[in-house]
Amino acid sequence: GKGKNGGAFPLLRSLDLVEWEEVGTVFPSGGHPVWSANTDFWAPEIHQVADGKVHVYFSARDPHGALHVGVAVADSPLGPYHDPLSGPLVSDPHWAIDASYFLD
Repeated sequence: GKGKNGGAFPLLRSLDLVEWEEVGTVFPSGGHPVWSANTDFWAPEIHQVADGKVHVYFSARDPHGALHVGVAVADSPLGPYHDPLSGPLVSDPHWAIDASYFLD
């Protein structure tokens, strides 16, 4: 999804779970991962993991049309987020999409 300022994956906050306020985006406009096409992101999942960091797992298309799973990391749910790998987390020629976090 796109945020009101054009970034990918709006971040919303609510004090009562009725009224919501957009407080930013995971990827601000022009701040997409370098390996992605900057226009095709979907299926984000946000998780706070054991080290206290916040991870957003998402699907994205690269400039050649291939689909990948990426991860963005931040110290807070409000960001700022960065791509710690400088590349996709999962790439597969048969379309890697719709990631889900799992801890065993």
